[in-house]
Amino acid sequence: MKLAAVKSAPSPRPSPPLRAGGEGVTHHSSVEMRPREGEKSVLTAVVTAGSPQSLKPEIYQTIAMKKPTILFPLAALVALPVLAADPAEDVKSAAKKLSEKSYSWSTKTESAQTGGDSGGGRNRGGFGGGGVSGKVDKDGFALVTFTFGENTSEAVIKGDKYAVKSGDEWKTGEELEADAGDGNQGGRGRGMGRLARRTKPPAAQAQELVGTLKDFKKDGDAYTGQMTAEAVKEANTFRFGGRRGGDGGNAAAGPDTANLKGTVKFWVKDGVLSKYETRFHGKMTTRGRDGSEPRERDIDRTTTIEIKDIGTAKVEIPAEAKKKLKS
Repeated sequence: MKLAAVKSAPSPRPSPPLRAGGEGVTHHSSVEMRPREGEKSVLTAVVTAGSPQSLKPEIYQTIAMKKPTILFPLAALVALPVLAADPAEDVKSAAKKLSEKSYSWSTKTESAQTGGDSGGGRNRGGFGGGGVSGKVDKDGFALVTFTFGENTSEAVIKGDKYAVKSGDEWKTGEELEADAGDGNQGGRGRGMGRLARRTKPPAAQAQELVGTLKDFKKDGDAYTGQMTAEAVKEANTFRFGGRRGGDGGNAAAGPDTANLKGTVKFWVKDGVLSKYETRFHGKMTTRGRDGSEPRERDIDRTTTIEIKDIGTAKVEIPAEAKKKLKS
């Protein structure tokens, strides 16, 4: 319906006198919007300034006319519905913006689990395991440092490719697999290769994590979600026995995680991902090996990934590693 004219008229009754603090002040005016000739509707709206409770019932009476009239507050004309933001898209967008910048990160794992090795000081896989830090340059190359007690190992990761420092040289995943055929000589390097293959810089890992969540929502200054049962099992399979399918094993042979829950939180600052946290809590039963009895563990493990130096991180990717990943 095209609106041809708008007429404003004063309120049918005077406004109440002004009282201290501005209370009791209410102004009314009616806005009548008539259709062009040949159209059949008249739209009349009532505008009110002040408390909604001050409106008089008679103001909302339909104006006596031969043509139908629609009467409602003018606010309805201008208050267009605002679609609720999608939390998942918010976090994905924040992670994507992070991926376009240089940055550094560090991880901290706290564990209160019982029933065996907590793994808190080891990086044994899972989402954001402890003992990992790194820097990412603006081209997406990540220099990652894995810490095992007093020992460290380095890897360079770019997308799905990676190279691990083995002795004084850098070796790709393919070269490490080939070295493994030499027995113990290549065993440690092959293990580091698998670790590097599962490791992703925060910008990429966060986007993957969002896809594993349900009941995702904004909660205060953070975004939170619950991991699916499949994601919980996948995250804990390599850490507590069993091997992921991608490592040539069967993930179904891993621990029983039916009573284990996983939650994830994300924090966004100025539209860019600044921190995220994973927590696993509950009970988990690890499979027995070599005929040993299964063992039930109480799990409460939290890993926090802090992202810093966004847009200002200084990263020097070893030339040899970069060359191997570009070839």
